[in-house]
Amino acid sequence: MSSPVRKRMRVFAGSNGSGKSTIIKEIRKFVTTGSYINADDIEKSFRERGFVNLADLQNIILFLDALYKSQLHKIKATVIYNFF
Repeated sequence: MSSPVRKRMRVFAGSNGSGKSTIIKEIRKFVTTGSYINADDIEKSFRERGFVNLADLQNIILFLDALYKSQLHKIKATVIYNFF
């Protein structure tokens, strides 16, 4: 009997310029990582377009929704937009 598949979320955190994006780009060359969200990419898109297209975040929203509905984890999510 095989174990049930567990959904996981990996978060890379660190100061600016510490290499988070570089590491994930290298990992993604060898491993399928699923959804990937980079706050710098969201900010760049906002500055170029003048708005945040929530459709760009659809994969992570669907993931969090499925995780919430699975009752495996309790999620409390707060979204804060600080655009100046």
